[in-house]
Amino acid sequence: MSDLYIYNGDYWRISNVTLGYDFNRLLKKSPFAQLRLYVTAQNLFTFTKYPGMDPEIGTSTDDEKAGWVSGIDVGFYPTPRTYMIGANIKF
Repeated sequence: MSDLYIYNGDYWRISNVTLGYDFNRLLKKSPFAQLRLYVTAQNLFTFTKYPGMDPEIGTSTDDEKAGWVSGIDVGFYPTPRTYMIGANIKF
């Protein structure tokens, strides 16, 4: 037994952030009942000293491999960072 490839997997992740503004407060004579613009980011930052791709290690979906792969980083890709811009408009 060796602990050569054992790493500290502690991490802190900012996973969902939404910033929005309701323009009806700014525009009193707006033709809209509601005009809200927003920006959403998912998986914005991960703070870790883990040297692998993602400290949130996945497991195999293959039943034969599930026993020995559990908790082992076998090259799973990290969760992607996504951005979304949107508007809520009510007439």
